Amino acid sequence: MLKGAKVGINKIVWFFTKEYCSIVNIRIEKSVQKKRSSLFWSEFEQLLEKVTKSVKGGEVIMFEKILSSIGIGSAKVNTVLLKKDIERGKVTKGEVHIFGGKSEQKISKIYIHVDSEFHKSDDDMTEFRNITEPIVEIEITDVVTVSPHEEKIIPFSFILPYYTPITFGKQKVTLQTELDINFINHPVETNDFNVTDQWLNEILSYLNMCGYTHTNISGVCRHKTTVDSTPTHCLQTFNLVNDKGMKVYFVGNEKDIHIYVYNKDRVLHHPIYRDRDLQEQLQEVGQLLKADGI
Repeated sequence: MLKGAKVGINKIVWFFTKEYCSIVNIRIEKSVQKKRSSLFWSEFEQLLEKVTKSVKGGEVIMFEKILSSIGIGSAKVNTVLLKKDIERGKVTKGEVHIFGGKSEQKISKIYIHVDSEFHKSDDDMTEFRNITEPIVEIEITDVVTVSPHEEKIIPFSFILPYYTPITFGKQKVTLQTELDINFINHPVETNDFNVTDQWLNEILSYLNMCGYTHTNISGVCRHKTTVDSTPTHCLQTFNLVNDKGMKVYFVGNEKDIHIYVYNKDRVLHHPIYRDRDLQEQLQEVGQLLKADGI
């Protein structure tokens, strides 16, 4: 279950719950009634736990089936990536572990998505500053039937595109898994994981060796307009300075890197391409810095 996720209880489920509570004389707090459409899972499950305890005899199984059909006491999920650090541009393999609940359930779809978070610009007219956007989306549409307390393992794979930001500083990338149970979507699990790019790390290490250090906004994603080559609103920029006040700037979530060097009123540009030898290109960058007296 997604920690802190809101249920958004639909009217049919809520009507059933209220009616059953009145039958078994369970009082629903007014505060809970008022925010029916924005209940947290924990609050709703606590309410239904009271109802379950009041059910007797053969009604228990029927009641559990009803709860399972709306995702309460249902299958649990643990999504595992087979490597701790995931590198952009390479195949990543993982497994979805599904643990059966109290009754048999049919899962109509498994939805896995890799999300990045970025910061909306200060002049953007919105109260929301941090926006989460899917980078990769995987749908497993084969119907999966899970028996009570059964474990099923479903493998999957994907390739992180180069426009995925790397995890750097406070910049996070998350993996979320959702299940469709009886065609009702249930957010069930979210995990942070590390995104790396050895090629980009070598560029950053070289700049550090040349005396450049990161500013406090380096590596943080901001909002940008999408283009065909990078269909994401997430722009991860790296900003470095040296002790002379010279600045280096480049966008990190692109396949090729374009280095910009700011020296007073001059701006120097040098592209670095993945299909060329990196060490040779870094030597060219070093010569560029030296030629400008940096």
